[in-house]
This record gives sequence, structure tokens and C-alpha cells, in this order.
Amino acid sequence: MHVFATLNKGGSESMIINHYRYIDNEQFRFDFVVHTNHHNTYEQEIQQRGGKIFRLPEFRGTNYCSYKKAWKKLIDSNPNWDIVHIHYFTIAWVIAPILKDLGVDVRIVHIHSNKLIVWHKRILFNIFKKRMIHSTSHFLACSQEAGLNIIGKNTHFDVFKNAIETSKFCYNAQSRSIIRTELAIPANKFVIGHIGSFRNYQKNHLFLLDVFKEVKNIIPHSALVLVGDGAIRKHVENYSRQIGLNGDVIFTGVRDDVPQLLSAFDVFVFPSLNEGLGISAIEAQASGLPCLLSDCVPKEAAITKKVSFMSLDSPKKLWAEKIASFNITETNRIEDNEIIKKAGYDIATNIFILKNYYMSLLK
Repeated sequence: MHVFATLNKGGSESMIINHYRYIDNEQFRFDFVVHTNHHNTYEQEIQQRGGKIFRLPEFRGTNYCSYKKAWKKLIDSNPNWDIVHIHYFTIAWVIAPILKDLGVDVRIVHIHSNKLIVWHKRILFNIFKKRMIHSTSHFLACSQEAGLNIIGKNTHFDVFKNAIETSKFCYNAQSRSIIRTELAIPANKFVIGHIGSFRNYQKNHLFLLDVFKEVKNIIPHSALVLVGDGAIRKHVENYSRQIGLNGDVIFTGVRDDVPQLLSAFDVFVFPSLNEGLGISAIEAQASGLPCLLSDCVPKEAAITKKVSFMSLDSPKKLWAEKIASFNITETNRIEDNEIIKKAGYDIATNIFILKNYYMSLLK
């Protein structure tokens, strides 16, 4: 059973769904717990593959007793679950102790971020972290940095790489042409791309818009494409108009054709405030793109030689100058896909690691 806040498209959700598509459904069944009544992006696919979706109330602190009762009812009615894999790690300090009390033997907490930005969540997590550690049987982290930052060096954790279907992300000139035609982007326009959720300010969209305004001063014939959706999207759109970018910024919403979109970009910029690893940056590298990442993204995200890091404290003009300096040809974009695969980020190989990991916990 995988535990999430929602099942919308995001880094951790997409990672598990990618593996779900490859797992042997005769040997493993994945069920999912979400903390929302809204139907999310991946729910239909999960149900088509035989998985079940269960809904729990959002934990608000004051509803601890009813929240624990909801878990008891869920576990009592589903006694065949062998493993509970918690991805909603910001409230793992609540979930793991409850599951331990209910007799669930294998309780995995999976760290998907290298720090908590929301102050009250960070405070609560730090207060109850020891309680979570004592109630968790196994820890996974998407990177060494994420594990060390969140649970520390004195608690054992295993790093599980967020693998992708590398072959899908190989640069394709035809896809580049099709996407640019769809988005009304001329073939000779310099395109900066970004892929990330608008559910909160973690992806630093406003900073990216300010940087792009500086890029326009250097390369007037340029565009910024923002892929994703969420609660703050309207605010970001309004800010884009407010600083005079207007039609130069394209908001695509959530897309199912991310590999094709990456082929249409010339550079990928990822100024996140925090990331566990930054799966979008791995996908961008698989497409052969030069990438400029904030120094809040773990260094482990740099697989190819086309990745640069820059401090968010650096002037936005310097960010813009670095972006404008990237130059890439179609020929050398294709080679990077194999580099990503050899680095251990290919789903076809990684699924065996996950399968063997789960089986080892049941011995």
C-alpha cells in the first residue's frame, strides 16, 4: 500500500506510477491511500491496472483521534497488506506510529525532499522526528542529501533512484517541430523550459519569471514554457503580465507528452527552493538539454556534463547570462540518453531493484 497526499502529477507520484507500469501484477498488487476526496490524475490508470484507492481525511492535528480510527478501520478491513510504503513523509511522524500500533510489520518511510519549507510542518516534523524514526521499520530516500538532511546520519536509509523510461526521453527532431507548431513557437526562437507543479512556491516560478525578463534583454527572440498546474498558477500568470512578459510566457498546464515538450526546449532551468533529487532535471538530461539548477537541488541530480548550478542569491542578471550562454546542437543531444541509462536511472533496470527490495523485507 502506497500512502500519498494526492495522486496528481508530481515527482513522487510519477515515480511510483512509472514503476507500477512495469511491476508484475501477478506477483505484486499496489493499492493507494490518498488524503483527499478529489479524484486525481492517476486514479483511473490505477484502477484499470487492478489497484484500489482508499481515502482518508486530511490530518489537521486536532482530528488525531478520528484520523487514527480511520486508519484502524482501513487496516482491519484489509489484512492482506504486507507492506505500507509512506511517501507522504511530512506527516510520517503521525502515520508510522499509528501503523506500528495497529500491527503493520513493514513500514517504509520514503524521503522525497531535502528540506521542509513550510515552517509549521518543519517544526512539527522536527519535534516528532524521533517518534517517527522509532516507529519506522525501513527508510528510503531519493538521494543521499535528502536522507541526510531529513533523518540524519545516525539513522540507516537506502537510496532508491527515481528512475524514468529513458528511451521515451531521447531527443526527437520531429517532436520538436510538432510541439513548436502547436505552441506557435518559431523554429529559430530560443526556448527556456521548466516542468514543475504549481501546488506551492517550491519550484520558484516567480524567480524564474524575473530571470526570464533579464534573458529577454540579452535574447529578445526567446520564450519561456512552464509546464504544470496547481493552486498558485493564477498568481504566477498575473505576475507574468504584471512585469510585462505577456505572450512570451506559455503556460501549458499538465501534459502527458513531457518527452516531446523537452525536445522542443533549448535549455532547462530549475530554480527550486528545495528538491529531494529533481526528477524533471533527470528527464531533461535524458533529452540532452543543458540544465541550470539552483544550488538547493542535490548535486546528485547532475548526471551529464551539461548541468550547472547557481546560487539563488546570485543576481538574476547572472542567471540570465548563464542561460544565454548555452548552445546545443541536435547531434549531441542524443548521446546523453545513454549516459542517464548507464547511471542507473532506467526504469527497466530499476524495477528489479524495487522488486528485490520488497521481497527482502518479507523474508
